Amino acid sequence: MKSNAKKILLISSDQRINRSVKELSILLHAELDVREHTAETVVYASANPWNLIIIHASKKISSIFELCRHIKSKNLSFCQIIVVSEVSNLEVLAGCLNNGADDFIIFPWNTVECFARATAAINRVEQVARMLASPDRLDHPAAIPKHLPNNNSSDNGSHDYIFAGDVRLCPLKREISIAEQVLQVTRTEFLLFSYLAENITRPCSSTELLRNVLGYDDDNYLPSLHSHVSRLRRKIKLSRTTTIETIWCYGYRVLTHQEDTCISG
Repeated sequence: MKSNAKKILLISSDQRINRSVKELSILLHAELDVREHTAETVVYASANPWNLIIIHASKKISSIFELCRHIKSKNLSFCQIIVVSEVSNLEVLAGCLNNGADDFIIFPWNTVECFARATAAINRVEQVARMLASPDRLDHPAAIPKHLPNNNSSDNGSHDYIFAGDVRLCPLKREISIAEQVLQVTRTEFLLFSYLAENITRPCSSTELLRNVLGYDDDNYLPSLHSHVSRLRRKIKLSRTTTIETIWCYGYRVLTHQEDTCISG
């Protein structure tokens, strides 16, 4: 495969779906690799970089859930997964999405709609790839976390602070403050913002945050992560420079702006 070509992996043994996806890959100017759903294919899917993986949900739907989880857990959380099914079933749809799939399409499909969905999925992958390729791209030098000693000493000695724009974190006290105002945050909210601030030069995937902050290896806990981020985002609205940005279908990052150009809210 050419290194700069779009790469699609189709996991299917249905000839009708294979023909339709082959036509789709031609429209997308993408290189297509077709594999049947075997143990070797699971390893192959996880070991290679893909812009898009299309999975035919045929018989054992539980194996499709497991495949989606496996791909997302092997540092491929930025790879988009579309599940194709010949049955319109809300429970199957919800199960696929909850286990890592990014989209769900009923077959036979409308070619125009399917092309639009696949294009959007590939565009999301390329957007994240560009961000990861330029980890030092920041909106302002103030975005770089700095560990600075506190000028005011205490019985415990000086504290180390982490700065993200005008937001200050004190790991020793587990405090987040903005303009000397201490925010009321939970332990998880503090750890979450601290992790994002420490990794401010890159976006953090939801799977990474689940594992390293919340302590879960199961993507079924993603709603809990989203809830923590939502509450934390509301609490730091006092900041004139700092926001938590959502990277669609990937995760989050702390984003800072110059104060005079920051748009509040």
